[in-house]
Amino acid sequence: MSNTFVGGIKLPYMNPAPDIISAPFKPTRISLDIPDGYRVAVKHGDKIAIGDEVAVSDGGNPNILSGISGTVSVSHYEGQQSVTVENNFCDTVSEKCVPLKKNINELSEADLTEALLKMGIAPPSAGKKSPVCLIINCCESDSHSSSVTRTLLEKTEEVIGGARILMKLLGAGKAICAVPKPMYKCANDLGCCINDSRMIKIRLVSGKYPQHEPHMLVSSLFNIEINPSVPVSDAGYPVVSAVLCAAVFDALAKGLPFTSSIITVSEEHIASGNYTVPFGTEINELIPLCGDFSEKPEKIQIGGIITGKETDGSDHTKPDTSAIILNKQKRQVKLRPCLHCGRCSSACPVRLQPSLIFEYSADGNHEITKKLDAEYCIACGCCSSVCPAGIDLRAVILSEKAFITGKGAAYE
Repeated sequence: MSNTFVGGIKLPYMNPAPDIISAPFKPTRISLDIPDGYRVAVKHGDKIAIGDEVAVSDGGNPNILSGISGTVSVSHYEGQQSVTVENNFCDTVSEKCVPLKKNINELSEADLTEALLKMGIAPPSAGKKSPVCLIINCCESDSHSSSVTRTLLEKTEEVIGGARILMKLLGAGKAICAVPKPMYKCANDLGCCINDSRMIKIRLVSGKYPQHEPHMLVSSLFNIEINPSVPVSDAGYPVVSAVLCAAVFDALAKGLPFTSSIITVSEEHIASGNYTVPFGTEINELIPLCGDFSEKPEKIQIGGIITGKETDGSDHTKPDTSAIILNKQKRQVKLRPCLHCGRCSSACPVRLQPSLIFEYSADGNHEITKKLDAEYCIACGCCSSVCPAGIDLRAVILSEKAFITGKGAAYE
């Protein structure tokens, strides 16, 4: 099995994003679920500011911070604890949010890690092997998303500054900013911010989806193959997002907590808008950003057209939310039997044979699907998007992958 980047598909979203500056969005409230291993740091009725701690971890995870100022309420439901903050629209910033007093070059890795955790950022892992090169992922992760593009255009210096900080944190001697070819303007802007091109280089990569996937990115840049079941950081090529780099610089150099991110909100096939949205914002509050909907959209999707998750709008934004797509009408897909056209195999970036895996999975022949490397599926959804029969190959293969990896030793 090879995973050198040869497959993938071209999507409209890889065209340069509309030149619209991201606008701040102020929700009426945010709701933050508190995971296990965290303890709530606020009480019902407390007044908090932007950047104040909502919950803290005892296990080395980043603090959960409020992205708005307002009044707190704490609730429990079916074993899940959550904190809601009602916005007072004063935009008060916590006194705790201040830049580091020391020069970043004077700080140890432990100091940098502690500072990032306090500002709500999970530092990336260096992996089991000393980094050969740090890769800054400047590719869009979803169709119809332009949030990364807007981050690069609006926070060019912050992305490069954050990259330097992460190089020090991970012990990487060099870094590459991987920018899709259609985003050449972003590449030019980044290049102008680099003082030492021997440490940080700009590389243009294919605009095909799923170029953003770490294994595909490493393959494209270095023409090497890393087993999809092995993290790229363990092979010496840690991949971090441009959005994370900007957040790291803002947190340490400017004292800005990581409590919001740029999200693309659009109707399908209609020009999008980009908004800086606090984490924990209910999706329903973002619907009016796409115009006057007399009725609720028939379909609301978090993420791209290919791998996004459908929602009723009650979900809340998270750090990995990059796009919200609204549709006035649901598309009816007419399912047909597999046509054996081979399009799915041509599109698969890890050179699997999705149609065969689909057929043997339907027959319950897990031994054959194991030999067909179903466990190496990267869940990009290219196979489903090109299937003329409308078969959701991605869902079937992921189910088969879960079965195989769950049985582990039985397939050695």
